[in-house]
Amino acid sequence: MSSHESEKSSHEEPTAPSDSDEKTSFTSAKSLDSALTLFKAGDDTSNFVAISLLRSILDERKELREDRKTILRCWESIPPKFLSRLLKARSSDKRTKQEAQSMVGLAVAVIHVFVNLLPHEILQDQKFSNQADELIAAVPSSSPTTVSQISQILLALNFPSLLFSNVAGPKGTSTKPSAYLFIKMLLIDIRSTIPSLQEKLNTSEYSTTSMRIAESFDILSNFIGYLVRSLDNDDDSNSSAGGSQPQLEASQLLQLRTDISETLSLTIEHLRDRFDASVAGAAGLHPSARAFADPSSSTTRAITWQASNMSMAEDPLTLSEVRALALWLREDDNDALRREAAGIMDVLLHLYSGARAGAEFSSPVLIALEGILTVPEGVDAFLNEEGWSTVYQGLKTALHSEEVTAQQGTEAVRVLLTVVESEVTGPSKEDWMTVVDMAVEALQGSRSQHERLDLAIAVSQLAVELLSKAPRNLRKRYSAQASKLLKLAGTKQGIADGEAEEGLVEVIEGLEGLGIRNI
Repeated sequence: MSSHESEKSSHEEPTAPSDSDEKTSFTSAKSLDSALTLFKAGDDTSNFVAISLLRSILDERKELREDRKTILRCWESIPPKFLSRLLKARSSDKRTKQEAQSMVGLAVAVIHVFVNLLPHEILQDQKFSNQADELIAAVPSSSPTTVSQISQILLALNFPSLLFSNVAGPKGTSTKPSAYLFIKMLLIDIRSTIPSLQEKLNTSEYSTTSMRIAESFDILSNFIGYLVRSLDNDDDSNSSAGGSQPQLEASQLLQLRTDISETLSLTIEHLRDRFDASVAGAAGLHPSARAFADPSSSTTRAITWQASNMSMAEDPLTLSEVRALALWLREDDNDALRREAAGIMDVLLHLYSGARAGAEFSSPVLIALEGILTVPEGVDAFLNEEGWSTVYQGLKTALHSEEVTAQQGTEAVRVLLTVVESEVTGPSKEDWMTVVDMAVEALQGSRSQHERLDLAIAVSQLAVELLSKAPRNLRKRYSAQASKLLKLAGTKQGIADGEAEEGLVEVIEGLEGLGIRNI
C-alpha cells in the first residue's frame, strides 16, 4: 500500500466489511497470531475482522487473559488511529444510526476488555488518556450497554479526578460537556444495574458489580457536593473560588436534576428490597417484630430470603447509596422524593442504630433525615418507627463517648429539633423531656473544647424548644431543672465567644421567656 493510500485510510471514517469478506477472513483466521497479523494489512476490512476475532479469542480463552505479556502484545498490535475512528463513527448519508452504534460499541467493548486485563501502570499510558474525550463524546450516540461500559472504562482510568480538580479550562473554553456527559453516563449505568442487583446477591458476580456501582455512587456524592459549592460561589461574588468552577448551563442542570432524582428513586427501591430480603424478613414489620436488631450481624433470619454472607451494613454499596441519597434529600427541594424516602425510614434507622458496630452510617442517615423530616409523611414515619428513641440514644452516646464526634451529636440534635418544631408532632411527649436533664448534665460537664461546648449548647436549645411546647403541668415538673439550666448557661456565657455566646444567649432568652427564673 502506498504512503498516500496509508495516509488516506488513517483520516477517513472506517468502512464496515461485507458479509462475504468477514466470513472468509474468520474462516481462515483461527488463532491469536492470525488475528494480530491481520492488523498489519492496514485496510479497514482486515482491521474489523482482526479486532472482532481478537475480542472473541480473549473472551473464550482464560489462559490468554491471564498472560500479561500476551495481553500487552495484543493491545499494542491494535492500530490506535483505527480504534479512534471507530469511536468517532456517527450516522451519516453513508451509514445508518445502527451501523454507527455497532462501530462505537465494538471499539468500546475492546477497550473495556483490555482495561480489565492490563496492569494499572499501563492504564496510565497516553494511548488510554487520549481516548477519554473520545469515549465521552460517544455517549450521546451509544446504546445503554455501551454507555455502561464507557462508564466502567473511565472509572478504571481515574477520570473522575480530572473532572473535579482543576476542571476549568483556559479563559473562553469550557469542560462542561465532559462533566455533564460523564455524570449522565454514571446515572444510566446505575439505573440499568441496580434493579437486577438483588437477584445477584448470592452470585460471584455480585461483588465486582456492586463495587463498581458503589464507586459510581461515591462520584455522584462528590458531584452533588460540587454543585452545592458552585451555587454557593455564585452567591458569593467575592469568593476567589467562584472563577475556577466551570458552570453548567441551566438546561443541563435541570436535566441532571431529573436524572439524579430518577436514579435515587430506584436506589430507594433497592434499599427497601435489600433490607426486606436480608434483615427484616418482610416489608413493614415493626422493629420489635424483627428477629435481630444488630445490622452488622450476618446470622440468617428466620423468615428472610436471599440472605448473603455479607450483611447489609457490611456491604460497601449500602453506605455509598445512603451517602448519595442523603445529600440529595437534604439539598434538593424535591418533596415527592422525600415522601418516597419516608418509606424506608425503618431501613435508615436500622442502619443508624448499628453504626458503631460496622460501617459509619451515623452522619449520612442523619443528613438524610434532615431532608425527609421536612415533609409531614417523614415526621409520621419517624415517630411510628420509634425514631426519637433511636436518635436520642445516638445523641447520648455522642455526649459520653470520645469515639463519637461532637459533630454527629450536633446532627442528631438538629434532627430531633426538626421533629419537635413540626406541626405534625403536637405537644412535647413526657418521655422526651429527659433532654432537659441531659442538657443540664452536658453544660455542667462541657470542657473548654469548642466542639463539645457547641454540642452542649445545641442540646440546651433542644431542651428549651421542648419546654416551650410542653403542656403547662409537664413544664412545671421540670421547672427546677430548667432553672439549673438557666444558671449554667449564664455561667458558660462568660467564657464563650462568637457563635457559642450567641447560642447561650438564645438559651437564656428562651428560658426567661417561659418564665423560668435563676435559682
